[in-house]
Amino acid sequence: MTTYTFQEDCRSQMKWFAENNIHFDALVTDPPYHIESIVKRFGKTKQSDNTKTSEAARNGSHQYARLSKNFMGQDWDAGKISFEVDTWKLAFDILKPGAYLLAFNDTRSYHKMAWAIEQAGFEVRDMLSWLYSTGFAKNHEQFNGQGTQLTPCQEVICMARKPFKGTIKNNILKHGTGAINIEPCRLESGRHPGNVIHDGSDDVLAVFNKYGDRIDRFFYSAKATKEEKEDYNNHPTVKPIALMRYLIQMVTSEGGVVLDPFMGSGSTGVAAVNAGYGFYGIEKSPEYHHIAVQRITKAIDAKKELGEKENVSGLW
Repeated sequence: MTTYTFQEDCRSQMKWFAENNIHFDALVTDPPYHIESIVKRFGKTKQSDNTKTSEAARNGSHQYARLSKNFMGQDWDAGKISFEVDTWKLAFDILKPGAYLLAFNDTRSYHKMAWAIEQAGFEVRDMLSWLYSTGFAKNHEQFNGQGTQLTPCQEVICMARKPFKGTIKNNILKHGTGAINIEPCRLESGRHPGNVIHDGSDDVLAVFNKYGDRIDRFFYSAKATKEEKEDYNNHPTVKPIALMRYLIQMVTSEGGVVLDPFMGSGSTGVAAVNAGYGFYGIEKSPEYHHIAVQRITKAIDAKKELGEKENVSGLW
């Protein structure tokens, strides 16, 4: 399968795809969440802000501090690109009829992104939850046992679909899109895939066991380990390859091509290569694009060692 990456603003690149009649079978992405607290916490640079994170922000050593100053050329919370209807309309125009879109977001801002996706013309079909136990509450001020935030224990994924004419069967025969791929995503227990995913941690398992629910009813994927991220990868929100592979398989026809307009450090691309799908990834940051190319190239090389062919001419 062909793999291409582009170091470019996703909006101009998606517009170029449309102008050149390039269409995709699915879109799977982890766009910016525009979390306001990151700027508030890591954007502090005054000497009077005498905290470890403020010191890291001043000297630029903290990864979130760097992002809060310059994410896609703007403040972390200023761009709002994933909340803009125009962003998703560009994606809408280059997806095949019936193609699915899966986009991550934070629980506090998911509704803004889902609204924009719907306004762009998509049908919002479901919301998936990825549960984990490694979050921590970012309460900046506490008094008398009170705080301002709950511990984050999930990220949510908007599942949307581009409308199509006629029946699902006819659309699948014509475009290969429109339905969820149940069989490749069946759980080890044989159960139908659900809209809850968990990280397999002891804490999450304990909650399920406490209420007598069987954990094998749900797919699980732990957060990305240091080994999986690679030593050179300093992206702060790396998604696990196993999770991205599961999501790709869920919504992409066999041999289809996946688009990720917010590629980051390339987990979606690695997952697509590993699973045998075509991949087009877009990343504006030169630093993260370079990291993504390294990770995807490594995945392609691993397939070559197994004797599988992969087109690498598009990696730049």
